Amino acid sequence: MSDQDASKIKIHTTLVEKINFACHQSAYAVLRELQIENLDEEQDLSDLTVKLEASPAFVKSKTWTVDRLAAGGLLGMKDRDLELDGGFLLGLTESMRGTVTVRVTQGEQCLAELAIPVELLACNEWGGATYIPELLAAFCTPNDPAVDRLLGQASQILRKAGKSGSINGYDSGSREQVWLMASAIYSAIVKMQVGYALPPASFESNGQKIRLPSQIESSKVATCLDTTLLFAAALEQAQLNPLVILTQGHALVGLWLDKEDLSSVVVDEAETLRQRIPLKELILIETTFLTNHPAPPFSQAVKDGIKQVSLDKDHEFVAAIDIRRARAHRINPISLKTEIAGLGEAEEVQDVIELGLEAAPVDLPSAPVHIEEDVPEDTPGGRLERWQRKLLDLSARNPLLNQKPSKSSLTLVCHDPGELEDVLATGARISIAPFPQLKTQDQDSDIHRQRTGEELKEVYARDALAKKQVLVDLTQEDLDKRAVEIYRKAQTSLKEGGANTLFLAVGFLLWKPQDKDNRRYRAPLILLPVSLERKSVRSGVKMVANDDEPRFNTTLLELLKKDFGIEIHGLSGALPEDESGVDVAGIWNRVRRAIKDVPGFEVVEETVLGHFSFAKYLMWKDLVDRSEALKESPVVRHLLDTPREAYESDIRFVDPKEIDREYTLNRPGIPGGSKP
Repeated sequence: MSDQDASKIKIHTTLVEKINFACHQSAYAVLRELQIENLDEEQDLSDLTVKLEASPAFVKSKTWTVDRLAAGGLLGMKDRDLELDGGFLLGLTESMRGTVTVRVTQGEQCLAELAIPVELLACNEWGGATYIPELLAAFCTPNDPAVDRLLGQASQILRKAGKSGSINGYDSGSREQVWLMASAIYSAIVKMQVGYALPPASFESNGQKIRLPSQIESSKVATCLDTTLLFAAALEQAQLNPLVILTQGHALVGLWLDKEDLSSVVVDEAETLRQRIPLKELILIETTFLTNHPAPPFSQAVKDGIKQVSLDKDHEFVAAIDIRRARAHRINPISLKTEIAGLGEAEEVQDVIELGLEAAPVDLPSAPVHIEEDVPEDTPGGRLERWQRKLLDLSARNPLLNQKPSKSSLTLVCHDPGELEDVLATGARISIAPFPQLKTQDQDSDIHRQRTGEELKEVYARDALAKKQVLVDLTQEDLDKRAVEIYRKAQTSLKEGGANTLFLAVGFLLWKPQDKDNRRYRAPLILLPVSLERKSVRSGVKMVANDDEPRFNTTLLELLKKDFGIEIHGLSGALPEDESGVDVAGIWNRVRRAIKDVPGFEVVEETVLGHFSFAKYLMWKDLVDRSEALKESPVVRHLLDTPREAYESDIRFVDPKEIDREYTLNRPGIPGGSKP
């Protein structure tokens, strides 16, 4: 906002700080606001003229006539459509300074004047996410001749692999086919043998000049933003829906595996992408791998792309631009002639690199997953579940809704929590060990990732699990202290309460309470009951599955239903299973589908060993584990199986403590109870 004081008139205006040829091509609104204010509180002003001019003449002059401006009044110009000079902007090969002047006159007298500086960008220059993020979509140019040549190469790669050579977008209705097309385009770009060029500092904020596809093809050099827009252009020309992702100092491409798009042209929250990636609706592709020789496989580029928007890199996320959404908002590809861009004819390149086609992942879903319904509430089982839910603690004091790191918990370094659960399901004993301390001079994780596409931590964690071991990011001394603390607390819970409160929490939901601050809580999802074994002080502890059944966090289900109207079916009882235990990935995806459109909610794939219980936990556990014994009471059996109308209408007033007391009288082995 710029203001200018004068004796009678004050001008208020908002003008974009950077203007380029893409603004002209996309009919971009460069004048966001223009108002004039009468500073005289007593006298009206009449017959005013407001005139806008530019130097150099990149904008055609515009004039507004104001018949009357009331004393102390503020008047906005409704017609803010300025006509940019496309020929002038197209001819700019370097950026330059310009000025827009707004002048208010009454007859021959000038009442106010305001000069606004503007940066005029080169025709192939983008202004950055700070100024015009959505206009980056204009530099995605699917009709560039080099893009057609790329798609021709991709079609040949598909046919060589025995697949259909058709580049037909989403017509197949198969996510696998979309993956294969993207993989073939990736291989075709690798065959171009493009070298990597360092981008300007802070390009994601301030912008940079962009090499279009034909220029990349001829010069054989590109920045990460150049390769990202090249890949996005090829995907768009293949009738697919790409995204351009910007992080601090980096750019990569995204692709919808179904015919979807974002809710707006630009989103600035990585959480929006993280909600869709695990559901296999969206993939991100690391495009700098295209300039590696030899290049990592496509699947590795996808894995590395996903890591760029991980939760621990949230502060680095800048924006995601949805190309299809941008086209719907009339942000069209810029039309630059090759002679203006300084492009030459592409030379023939020998096929030195033959990356080939990589098959789609076997776990890529092709159809919606059927979810079983829960037990209806008007049945005996449904009534029992309702009693159980009334015992739950839905406050932030409950670690089942608000888990905090403490000395009585351990966060495990685990690349695949589902595989860890499978190992536990076999009855194996898993030892807990500190993460190996790497020596910088011997191993550099960045170089290792560049060469192999793998993270060293993941490699160590995977190898450790193969040896029935999990790692923690602690020193041996700190691990010993925490392990002893957890072990002793577990023993105390068993002796004093007769119940195990030690669980391996597999996956967490980050959630925000309604009508509160922006703080996010962590609620565990899957709770695997485990026990710790400790033979001696030096032997450490080992983790083994408990005899109790794994459960989903019932407290979280009730909170989601009560406070947010979100019902997740099929998780309140026995959990879905795969070939070797609980179906961890399937359960996570059920939660993701339910919360993917809720701001502030997302599933994180973390694993924590700790104690999870609440004030009425033992009562709740009795009601869950000994429901059949509880039904031996005639009163309880009547309330469950054959409630009368009076009982049914008042069932909400039945105190669960009374039910538990009735059951205790008939529970063997409890002081005060009698044998049946």
